[in-house]
Amino acid sequence: MKVLFSTLTGLVLVIILAAVIIGSIFWSRLPDMIANHLSEQMKVDVSIANLRAKWEEIDINQIRVANLPKSVLANAFTCQQIAIIAPYFNYLKKNVIIEEIHLDSVYLGLEFDSASSTNGNWTRIMSNLQASTGTPAQPASRKKKKQEKPLVESKSDRTLLIRKLVLTNIDVDVYYRDWE
Repeated sequence: MKVLFSTLTGLVLVIILAAVIIGSIFWSRLPDMIANHLSEQMKVDVSIANLRAKWEEIDINQIRVANLPKSVLANAFTCQQIAIIAPYFNYLKKNVIIEEIHLDSVYLGLEFDSASSTNGNWTRIMSNLQASTGTPAQPASRKKKKQEKPLVESKSDRTLLIRKLVLTNIDVDVYYRDWE
C-alpha cells in the first residue's frame, strides 16, 4: 500500500510539473500567437514583444502594426505600452466593462488616398479585419431613424464599455497620396 501511495504521489507531482512547464511555454508564446492571429485578420504584419498579466491588469509591451504593402509610411500603429485595467471575470460577462486603458508612446500613421478622401490605410486594414471576422461594415455616416431589428442576428450581443482611455506621448503622421 505504501508503494502504491508513493507511486501515485510521484505521478501527481510529475503531472503538476509537466502542466507548469507546458503552461509557461504556452504563456511565453502567447504574444506571438496573438500577433499572428491579428496579422492574418488584418493582412499586415503585427508584432507584440511582451504580454504580462497581473490580477486586474494586462500589460502589452511594444506592439507594432505594419502598414499595407506599397504604403509610404512603414507603420500604421506602434505603442510602447498598453495597460488594460479590469478584473478578469469582467471579460466573461455579456456586458464587458474595462475600467481604464492607458496607451503610452503612441505612433499613428495615417495615409489617405487624397486630401478630400476618408479612404486610406486604416480603411483597408479595418475592412480586412471586418471581412475576416464576418462582421458587416456599417458606414459611420448612417443615421438611425428608428430602432430596427437586424436582418441577420450577430453571433454575440456582447457590449464593451471603456470607462477611461488615457493616451500619452502621441505622434501622428499624415500622408496624402494625391493632392487635388
